[in-house]
Amino acid sequence: MLDEFAPPKNTEAVIPYEQHAIASGHDSAGAAEPLTEEKTSPAETEQSFVCRESVLDRSGHVAGYEFMLRKKVHPETRAVFRLYDEVLIRNIISMGIGRLLANRMAFVGLCAASLGKNMLEILPAQGMVLVIRSSSELIEREEAYVRLNALKVAGFRIGLEDFQPVPGMEAFLQLADYAVIDVSSNDLQQLNQMVDFLSGHFPDVQLVAKNVDSLESYDVCHNLQFDYLQGSFLTRVDEQEQSKISASQLRVVELLNLVQKDASVEALAKTFKLDPMLTYKLLRYINSPGGGLVTKITTLEHAIAVLGQQKLYRWLTLLLFGSGTVSARDWALMENALVRGRLTEMFWREACSPDEQDKLFIVGFFSLLDVLLRMPMGHALAQLNLPDELVNALLHEQGKYAPFLELAIACEQANQERITALAAECGLDALKVNAVHIEAMLWALEVENQN
Repeated sequence: MLDEFAPPKNTEAVIPYEQHAIASGHDSAGAAEPLTEEKTSPAETEQSFVCRESVLDRSGHVAGYEFMLRKKVHPETRAVFRLYDEVLIRNIISMGIGRLLANRMAFVGLCAASLGKNMLEILPAQGMVLVIRSSSELIEREEAYVRLNALKVAGFRIGLEDFQPVPGMEAFLQLADYAVIDVSSNDLQQLNQMVDFLSGHFPDVQLVAKNVDSLESYDVCHNLQFDYLQGSFLTRVDEQEQSKISASQLRVVELLNLVQKDASVEALAKTFKLDPMLTYKLLRYINSPGGGLVTKITTLEHAIAVLGQQKLYRWLTLLLFGSGTVSARDWALMENALVRGRLTEMFWREACSPDEQDKLFIVGFFSLLDVLLRMPMGHALAQLNLPDELVNALLHEQGKYAPFLELAIACEQANQERITALAAECGLDALKVNAVHIEAMLWALEVENQN
């Protein structure tokens, strides 16, 4: 199958774009519509929940996010795709996504027919990757190349997904910045052939592996030299992985339990002193420019007293993800945990006390503890002396914190029906959830930069 991606053996098979009107063999009834702006019906402007999926670079850091309303669009008709694209774009614009793009890319999928939408110009161009789904349809549209080129000149990056080895595709691949490949639809031999072809003939096109749903698939794609990887592998526990909890993490767990028991400043300082690196990190953190202190703090006891137990506990939870031997995906896992924690907290922030806000953050943040420590959640929580209400939310999806946690997780899974039901249970609408979502992502970036 992938042999068809090889260059044509005779030049007659390659149809120059300028001469290419409709190359797919469709009759006039099936011809592509022109790329012109169509009127919007009221239903197309409705608020929907915008979901995200992390896109990792080869080092394991989050390079960007794909933003979507759902994983699959049904029915797969051009009219439905155009409606989906318009609702997605409107919601992304209303979120104020431009604030994120200085540090992260945004991948947004569109059908070829949506290239004519004037609202594309309203999107911020910096860091925005417009990914054309079923991109072989591009060659059916005479204006498509000119339109894509104009968007690229304006600063957008262009991605092609689900492209086919058909005459006329070469011009679009030369224009593209990214080739997005669904690795779940191809076996290893096919992926090898596709990567070799694209790398050999379009070396400037960066390769994105999509739907990487296991650590085994991640390793395969990484070895195949994909530039970016995305999929549910990031938040899945691999049962074949060995449990991983280092001596540094055990010390952090010990400190978390001491704080939970309201241990004295002296007892906390004594435990800190058993690990010189933890002592150094705490003093560096308390004296950082963001702390706003006028006088430098030089003792552990003073640092703990100034920070206070609630802030110390939250700082230690962050440290749990960065202690010990950090694997490639742990950096991205921490960012995801930060967003989850902040989302869970902010969903109920206006109606709860500061103490409950901290508990909500811990619930969201620790919801990935099993993935971090490579062990079942029950075993991971057994290491910590958490209140029963937090354990019930994390382990049994029960109690008053559970709906807020489930809503934060649902924002990663692109299931509109489930998100709608959970948001209603939490008393939130799409506008509020989307606004909180982008704020949580920005907050996570700020915390990472401080640490």
